[in-house]
Formats: sequence, C-alpha cells, structure tokens
Amino acid sequence: MIEMKIKGTEQVARALEDLEVGVRKRVLVRSVRRRARPIVKGMRARLRKHRRFGLLSKSIGVRVKVYPRSGTVFAAVGVRSGFADNFILPGGGRAFINPRNYAHLLEFGVRAHSVKPKDRIDRGATPSRGGRLGKQTGPSTHPGFRAFPFMRPTYDSLKRPTLRLMIQDIWEGIKREADKARAKNRAR
Repeated sequence: MIEMKIKGTEQVARALEDLEVGVRKRVLVRSVRRRARPIVKGMRARLRKHRRFGLLSKSIGVRVKVYPRSGTVFAAVGVRSGFADNFILPGGGRAFINPRNYAHLLEFGVRAHSVKPKDRIDRGATPSRGGRLGKQTGPSTHPGFRAFPFMRPTYDSLKRPTLRLMIQDIWEGIKREADKARAKNRAR
C-alpha cells in the first residue's frame, strides 16, 4: 500500500466532512475520475511501443467505486473486461485474445519454462492451416520474454502531480457546490 502526505490534505478532509454525503460523493468521484484519465493515457502511450493487435491498449480504463458506509472513493486503473476478440493470424489460423489474460505477463515478464504435454484440440484448426489436432507429442520449452512494464512506471511518474491536482479539484468542487447551494437558497 502506498501512502502519501501532501500539504493541505488535512484541510481538505475537514472541509469534506462538513459536506452532505451526496455532495461529498459527487465532488470526490468527479475529481478521482478526472485525474485518473492522464494515468490511462500514459499507460496507453507506453503500450504504443509494444503493439500487436492494439487490444490491450483499448482495454485500459478507469473504474470508480464508492464504498457507501465509509464514503471512500476508489479508482481502479487497469485492464477492463469485455475486450476479448477473435483474430485471424498471419499464418491463417485463428486466435481468441483476451487482454486480461496476458497484461500481467507483459508487465512482469515470463521466465523460460517447460510446458507439459496435454490433450488438446484446437477448435477450427486443421493440419493444412498449421493447426494441431489431438495430443501434443512431447514436452516443449517456452523461451520466456523480458518484462515490458507499462502500468507501474506510469503510476510512479504521475502519482504526485495527480494527487496535487486532485486536491485542487476537490477545493474547486467544494466551492462550486457551495455556490450552487447559495443560488438555490436565493431562489427560494
């Protein structure tokens, strides 16, 4: 867990406690969602160097969750579900690619390892198209590959400016909500 102290966070926390629950939630969600966007763009920019189908880059996004009891607003930036797709490979075969299944492998890399034989039938594959039917003949070795970190370096480079800007957004949101409340009271 990463914890940071930034000048002004105590005042922001006190100001947020004075707000109604719905207003606090609206201010925090807006700020968190807005300030997570540059992190998503940074991750996508790093992935441009390692592009095969572009599916992993498209799947990077933000999901914001609010825990109602504590009022905590949480943003998860990373690979989203729903981006899996079938592709026709250059050799004529087909592949079902789901970015959630390989993003961690790209981030951390894979050591060389042996792969045990197993019974497997590739659906839609025929020997004439380079596919395998039936049982793999013997153990094989996966050569592994180097890590291509795209999540952690982006987060590390943007966390301090993001938190500073988030505090500014929260102050602006508090002022905006106060102005709304004043206008509403004048209208009554």
